Amino acid sequence: ALVLLLAVGSRAVWSPVLRVVLIGGLCVCTLWGGFTQRGSARTQAPEVAAHLNVAPAGSVVIFCPDQLGPSTMRLVHNPGLKAYGYPRFDDPNFVNWVDYDEHLTQANVTADAAKIISMANGRPIFLDTAQGYAQAGYTCAALRTQLDRTLRHQVVVHGDNVKYFQSMNLVEYFTGPRTQPAISAG
Repeated sequence: ALVLLLAVGSRAVWSPVLRVVLIGGLCVCTLWGGFTQRGSARTQAPEVAAHLNVAPAGSVVIFCPDQLGPSTMRLVHNPGLKAYGYPRFDDPNFVNWVDYDEHLTQANVTADAAKIISMANGRPIFLDTAQGYAQAGYTCAALRTQLDRTLRHQVVVHGDNVKYFQSMNLVEYFTGPRTQPAISAG
C-alpha cells in the first residue's frame, strides 16, 4: 500500500528528475530509519523479568499500570509468583480497557496498599511501575508513595526512559522479618 501511494503521489511532481530524487530520498530515509531502530531496546521487561524469575515463591507482583504486565509476564517463568494488574487486581497477561479511566480514578490506594500487604502474607512485594501514563501515572505514583511510607523497600530496577521506550521501575518491599539492611530509594 505504501509503494502504491508513493507511485500515485509521485505523479504530482512534474519533473521526472525531481520525481526520481524525491522517491530515492524517501527510500533512503525509510531504510535508514529501519536500520537505526533494528536493535534498539523497546522495553525494560527483560531486566524486570530477570529479577522476578529469581523472586521467592509466594512473592506478590503488582503491575501499575497493568499495561506493563503483558510485556513482562511473557518473560517470567517463576510459577511461585502471585502477579496482578492494578487497579483491578486481575491477570497481568492482559489489559482490560473497559471503563479503564473510571477504575483508575476510583482506586483507593490506601485500602489497596493494605490489601497488597495482606496478600503478601510476609513475603516480598514487587511493584513494577512507570511514569508517563496519564491518569494511571498519578494513581500508580500514589500507590507507590503509600507502600513506600509503610514498608522497607529498595529499587532493584531503575527506569531509563532515554534508552527504553517503555521504561520500568521495579521496587521490592520487605514485609517479613528484617534479614538485611533496608535500602531506601525513591
